[in-house]
Amino acid sequence: MQSCLSRASLNAIGWMAWLGAMGVGLCQTHPVPPGSAVGYRVAGIVISKADGRPLTQTRVVLAEVTARRKAESRFSADDGTFEFTGVPAGKFSLQGDRRGYLPASYDQHEQFSTAIVTGAGVDTENLTLKLSAAAAISGRILDESGDPVRHARVMLYRVNHELGLRQVQLFRVEQGNDLGSYEFGGISPGTYYVSAEATPWYAVSPPKAATAEASAVDPALNVAYPVTYYGDAVDPEVATPIAVRDGGRAEIDIHLAPVPALHLIIQVPDGAANSVPQLRQIGPGGEAYTPPMPGVSPRPISPGLWEVAGIPAGTYSVQLSGNTGTMAPAATLNLVEDGQQVSSSASEFSTVKLSLQLVGQNAVPQGLAVFLRSDRGNWAWRPDSHDGEKPLEVTPGRYEILLGGTQNAYSITRISAAGCQVSGHTLNLTAGAAAISITAVRGSARVEGVVTQGGKPLAGAMVVLVPQDPANNRSLFRRDQSDLDGTFALNSVSPGTYKLVAIEDGWDLDWSQPGVISSYFERGQTVNVENLDGHAISLPEPLEAQPK
Repeated sequence: MQSCLSRASLNAIGWMAWLGAMGVGLCQTHPVPPGSAVGYRVAGIVISKADGRPLTQTRVVLAEVTARRKAESRFSADDGTFEFTGVPAGKFSLQGDRRGYLPASYDQHEQFSTAIVTGAGVDTENLTLKLSAAAAISGRILDESGDPVRHARVMLYRVNHELGLRQVQLFRVEQGNDLGSYEFGGISPGTYYVSAEATPWYAVSPPKAATAEASAVDPALNVAYPVTYYGDAVDPEVATPIAVRDGGRAEIDIHLAPVPALHLIIQVPDGAANSVPQLRQIGPGGEAYTPPMPGVSPRPISPGLWEVAGIPAGTYSVQLSGNTGTMAPAATLNLVEDGQQVSSSASEFSTVKLSLQLVGQNAVPQGLAVFLRSDRGNWAWRPDSHDGEKPLEVTPGRYEILLGGTQNAYSITRISAAGCQVSGHTLNLTAGAAAISITAVRGSARVEGVVTQGGKPLAGAMVVLVPQDPANNRSLFRRDQSDLDGTFALNSVSPGTYKLVAIEDGWDLDWSQPGVISSYFERGQTVNVENLDGHAISLPEPLEAQPK
């Protein structure tokens, strides 16, 4: 079941909108409706995940899975125990929250958890709810002399496997104080990267266009700090990872060293003269992080030309702010010499014309959108918007096609294209023009079953529904975690033929990689999804859990 305390950090607004129907909200405190005179008992103990120590005064919430507003809370006793009595038959989420610890659901993994099932003949009276102590990364940002750098911007990146492969994504951004100190508190165990950026307090970097002013500046003052990662690396590919343990505190200092500042001339395309170019550096995840560079203010020098001064050499992404005509692709540039002139438009791009047809519907519902998802973000197209007839301009590359933006689920049944290659739900775009036609139908399927091991229901297993040609259909994967009685449910399943597998403790697997997940197919089950009328597809026999 999906947890009501999801902490996923997917860096894609469109992708999360598409998954919105599968998410859940935070629990609220309301009484659970009384059951029979006897009812059922849900009881157990709250412990520290790190050392097994009982946790007193932990708020424990029991909420109905299908009606989360119906919830009841208790505080654990001095020995960490808790109990709920008179609980009706049904499925419930069980969650704990204590100061100094991270809120968590029962046996939580990522956004998934195991539901407590009463009335199913399973033990609900000896539960162990484990909480991880909040961890922290803190330290100081220092300059070349070892003195504090005031108000540096510090970025925290986290390694995750939530899409079935290793990704490094921007997690949080903080600003250091006037003593150079910073802290990222309340984080979970995992692997992180930290970087810092700032402008030297003494730096003077006048635009080259101001010739007299520029010639009067001492070159020793015309400097900049490059974005620097822990390990004092300016190349994100060689940054030092930081392993954070349960409740641990990592002290991470970063030393900034000045380098000669360069200036850049950026040419914007016709029709975008009023759009301001923004520079972003490429992070360790291979993508441009969200905040524009601090202290960098482009200056118009003539129609269509902007100058940026005071930046270090490096690899940048250039995007236009205020350009609403099209979704122009960001240009990637390598700044290596002073006075370099570049275009804000990508040197090569794909002009994509999209069309969407819905079977049995004359009009596209308001808000329904097509998302082109790449490893570096999303491009969205809404056929009902004012610019819906305009083509998208995107960077050539590999994109997955998804639908989202409405409460109703829609399943893609066919994709045809001219000017590009289509494999499953994946496009391989090259420079030039492409036309893509998408056919979809309203509705999706639900697949239900029971996970067993040795003939008995198994709770906490990762269940993965794998599409045919998984490398080109990553958006069709579905996952769940088996509940206390071994049951699971996979929602929003599109038509097709799938392999269904259950893996014990498989949460750190690269499960979306064909070479990894295919090794579990022999003991999995084949599922054919054709009917989208809302009726659940139930497995005819239990799904046997496999070891990782």
